[in-house]
Parts: sequence; C-alpha cells; structure tokens
Amino acid sequence: MTKALATLAVVLCLIAAAAAQTESVEPTEEPKIDQQQIRVLLDKAREATLLGKTAEAQKSLDELVEIARQGFSIKDSEVSTSILRSILDLDPRHMGALFNLAEIYRHTSPLRAVNYYNLYLEANPNSQAALFGRGSCYLGREAYSLAIADLKRLVQELNPNHIPGLTNLGLATAGRAAEKNYDPEMMKEAVGHIQRAVELAEASPEDPTAQAMLPDLRIRLARLNFNYQKILEQGSGGANFGEAVKLFGDAMKLVRQHVQSDPANPETINLLSQCYDGISGVYDAETQRNPQDPRPYLALADLVLIRTKEVDMLYAHVRSIIYLSRAIQKNPEMANLHVATARAYENLARFMAVELRMNPQAAVQKAIEAVSEAKRLDPQRADQYDQMVEKLVAATQPAKPTADTPQGESETSPALNAD
Repeated sequence: MTKALATLAVVLCLIAAAAAQTESVEPTEEPKIDQQQIRVLLDKAREATLLGKTAEAQKSLDELVEIARQGFSIKDSEVSTSILRSILDLDPRHMGALFNLAEIYRHTSPLRAVNYYNLYLEANPNSQAALFGRGSCYLGREAYSLAIADLKRLVQELNPNHIPGLTNLGLATAGRAAEKNYDPEMMKEAVGHIQRAVELAEASPEDPTAQAMLPDLRIRLARLNFNYQKILEQGSGGANFGEAVKLFGDAMKLVRQHVQSDPANPETINLLSQCYDGISGVYDAETQRNPQDPRPYLALADLVLIRTKEVDMLYAHVRSIIYLSRAIQKNPEMANLHVATARAYENLARFMAVELRMNPQAAVQKAIEAVSEAKRLDPQRADQYDQMVEKLVAATQPAKPTADTPQGESETSPALNAD
C-alpha cells in the first residue's frame, strides 16, 4: 500500500468560506484597514468598560470584530489577529472575537484554533461552523478520531446536507481506515461520504459555491474509490479498477466544462492535470495486476501524448496571459498591451476550438474586451480594431465534432474502461 494512502486525509480542503488563491489576470486595488478607527474604537471600549457601560463597550467591540473580519477578507490576518486579541483582553468571552480568531488560526495555526473553538463551543455547542472548523483542524493534524467525532455530529445530528462537512468527514474516515491497517469497510464508508457530497452538489445547480466545489469533489471521489479498489485487490481480490477510471473520466468531463467557461484560470487546468494523474495511476496499477496484458500500456502511451497536448499547452497559453496582465498593471494606458492580450486570448480560443474541440466563447469574449479597451485608448485606429474583432470571431469557431466526439470532449480522450 502506498504512502499516499496513509496520508490521504492530511490536506484540508473544500472550506466553503475559503476563496481559491490563484494568480489573478485582472488588476485589483485592495482596500486597507483604517488604523485610526481601530484606535478610536478600542479607546471607547476601554473607557466604557471602566465606567461599567456594558452596552456601549459591546457596541464598540462588535464594530471591531467586523473590521477584523474585513481585514481577514483582504488577507491581512496579522491586523485582524491583533484586533481580536485586543477585544479578548477586554472581554475574554466575547463570542464574535473567539469564533473569528479561531477561524483565522484555522488557516495558520490549527492547534491554537482548537483552543478558541473549544471556548466558543462551550457557549454554542450546536454551532455548525465551529464544529466544522474544529473538525477540520483535527483533520489537518491527522487526529482522525477527533475529526470524525465533530464532523459526524455536524452531518448526522445538525445538518445532513453540509457538503464541506461530508467531504472532510470522508477524508477523516479514510485517514482512520489507513490507521486501522487499511480497513476496507471504513474506506467504503469514506467513499460513501464523498459520494453523498457529490450528489448534494449536483442537486444544487443554482448554488455557485456547490458548483465551484463539484470538480474537486469528483476528483476526490475517484481517488478514494481507487484507494478502496486497491484495498480490495490486496484482500479478497475483487477490485474493479474500471469503476475508478470511469469516475476520473466523469471528473475530467466536468473539469473541461469549467475550462471552457473560465479558460484562463490556472487552478482549473491544475484540476485537469489531476484527472490525468488519476487515470494514469489506475492504468499503472492495472499493469501490475495483469503484467501480460498490453492494453494498460497502450492507454498509458496515449495518455502521455494527450496530456501534453491538452494540459501543457493550456498552461502555456494561460502563463502568457498572466504575464501580459502584469504588464498592463504596470502601464494600463498602453493600447498595444491590450492588443497583445487580445492576441493571446485569440490564440487560446483557436487552440480550444481546433485542437480540443471546446467551445471558445469565453476566451473570445476576453479577447473582444481587450480590443475594446485598446480602442478606447487609441480611437484613431478604431476601424482597425473593429476588423480585428471580426477576424478573431471568424477564426475561433469551434471545430465540428465528429459523431463519436461530443463538443467539449477531446476526440483523443482515453477509453474510460480498465477492463
């Protein structure tokens, strides 16, 4: 059994409130915390506390908690932590400060976070957010039994539809299965938790958070299923690797849809890369199970070429766009930079349409937006820019799919069958 399985649940994932930290292709100006306002509110809270004016003190402290939350949202956790600790110096049982400090430490210092979650849960034992947070901290520290206790209470007693809770419960259960000599029944239970999370996300098409989580969820389901099949193979021998390949294939189809809608997002391409890694891992395991069977080797040979064609080239196009976006941040008034960006998106759109048989509309729209900005900056060449838009739209029409290749799926995709 591989070491990867033993550390299966180490990574905290799918925190519903966490935003994906990717390289932005758009320049942004982040807000800043008003330090003077913080000092004024702290002074007012101290004075009100000394005078016994509890309501006034709480009002100022609540405002400070909100400022701390804003600081964390713009990734200024140091300032947020300082504010919250100052609040707790004045009121050690301020629930807002305890919870938000625990949330900050969940991402930076899980052991500290647990202490604050404990204090918060003493007063709020049914808090779903706190149970999820503490359980996730235990998961991150590989304290699987403790994580399972919190997360089971969350999804079995309080909210059976808590998708992140089900996900982390699945990971914690898989980790505990590894600790128990790769217990097959416990690993099967872990697969069931992730499967339930996938079903809930698929049943929530109007929930943007659930839809954003779904590709990663599907990949995790495929990985856990593969690990479960490997356990069966070493035990009873009743493994079905074809099921794992199908799950990775389903995940890949979904990820490709996300690539179509957000083609310049490196995180989405990373998910696509993970799908290829997963399928390759299954076929590699098949070569060890049936050394004389040539079919897994043929599949692996195809996968190497397909991955290079799809993933590596997508990464190259996206890196080019990211570099151009950084150039625009340095000089946003240079029309030629926007023209170059439009060309980069045009190249990406053409690659998607011709080579990958994907719908390139999202990339085309980005190219048009870049040309429009160039036109605004350089109106004397408006006719030239209009012609550029006409040509790029014509040049990036999706290739007509064959009878066997639905749009959005590469005709060179490997057969999703390990049998």
